[in-house]
Amino acid sequence: VALFSLTGFHIAPGARVLDLGTGVGAIAQQLLDRYPGIRLTGVDLRASQLAKARENHPGADYVQADGTKLPFSDATFD
Repeated sequence: VALFSLTGFHIAPGARVLDLGTGVGAIAQQLLDRYPGIRLTGVDLRASQLAKARENHPGADYVQADGTKLPFSDATFD
């Protein structure tokens, strides 16, 4: 298990957080564990990565998308 790598990151419960390039969701799970109550969306281009993320870390919403063309409105995330 990797150590938490976002030591300077702080976010309040209820905040909407984007994990761009979520991969298999390992950092997504760390964020969910460290900041209970956040609303986390993981985005990745590869469907196979997202399938693993959904399977292993179901606490987030996962979206398949290109990071240069995100399907979200401005100010969707905090």
